[in-house]
Amino acid sequence: KSISNNIKRLPKGMNATGHQSFEVGDILYNQYDSTDEEYRFIADTVASIRGTSFLDKEESETRGLDYSDCAILLRRWREAEPITAALEAASIPFIVKGVNNLFQTDEIQAAKAIFLFLDEQIDEHVLLDLWLEVDNNISKGNVEEAILWLKSKFPRDNRYYEQFIIQQIYMKFLDIAGVREELFLDENGQNASGYGREEIVFYNLGMFSQIIHDFETIYFKTESPYKLTTFLNFLRYSADGYYPEGWLNNTYKTPNAVQVMTIHQSKGLEFPVIFIPGLNRNYLPMKRPGGKQVWHHIDINMIEDGERYRGDIEDERRLMYVAISRSQKFLFISRAPVDGNRQLQVESVFGTEVRQSEFYTQSK
Repeated sequence: KSISNNIKRLPKGMNATGHQSFEVGDILYNQYDSTDEEYRFIADTVASIRGTSFLDKEESETRGLDYSDCAILLRRWREAEPITAALEAASIPFIVKGVNNLFQTDEIQAAKAIFLFLDEQIDEHVLLDLWLEVDNNISKGNVEEAILWLKSKFPRDNRYYEQFIIQQIYMKFLDIAGVREELFLDENGQNASGYGREEIVFYNLGMFSQIIHDFETIYFKTESPYKLTTFLNFLRYSADGYYPEGWLNNTYKTPNAVQVMTIHQSKGLEFPVIFIPGLNRNYLPMKRPGGKQVWHHIDINMIEDGERYRGDIEDERRLMYVAISRSQKFLFISRAPVDGNRQLQVESVFGTEVRQSEFYTQSK
């Protein structure tokens, strides 16, 4: 319904061609009094929808939905932290696609500390504490042994580059410290909320390994002291911007966890369950940035069809369509005024358009 409001579009109907049958309640659009209430709704819905019957293909057998069938789509990363906090409070596993929130996890804080220690920014006690905070099953003795080995790897000017390979140091430290997937299993093989935490820990550690690989592809033969400093600066200042939004880490098997990503990242993907939170004016559609832009220096009239590069509400509506069409069956759209942010108080025009649809319902 929303995309039909675009004037600049191909004259064709937007019709579902899949085998899924529509039922009342499959598409919800709720408005809440606070974002706490909105995010709690998302967490509660994820928990309650697990096990719901779903048919992947017309000829396949019905199965029950699980965490990995759910995706939360964001217009920008700023909104990820409070949503993931609500998931964590509800003991719902999640992964954040890309590297934007990767360094906030305990395991990656500990992984990064390996190299902070080699750069003498932290001492061995801090490094030990960070690894012990990752999980209660990590052996203090094993980590101490790994730190003792690590002391032989301090970078020196007279060392050949082959003697200071960041990836090898990282993997060897994990091996000596006994950081293995089975280490994070509890007595029942899974934690209380029914998922294997080890999948998420090792997914994140694998992502960090990929970042190391990407860095060393360029700096492999760099002298060790400069290489270490450059790597830490890369993590601190450049890693977030280095990876485009479409970097989906396809080299790693996605664990059974809710996936949090931007709408841009979701292009080409489909999920049985989609959440689109925060349908407020100035968020979706996004408010145009203030200050000087490139068009203050370049005459847009000199570029053929230049207005399409400026971006307008129709571009944002197309993005909204991308988000909506990622859903294979269940679509949960929501909004609430954001406390303390005067720009995010009013319902988006897209919310008004969604409410004109004959297919949507509301649960509150």
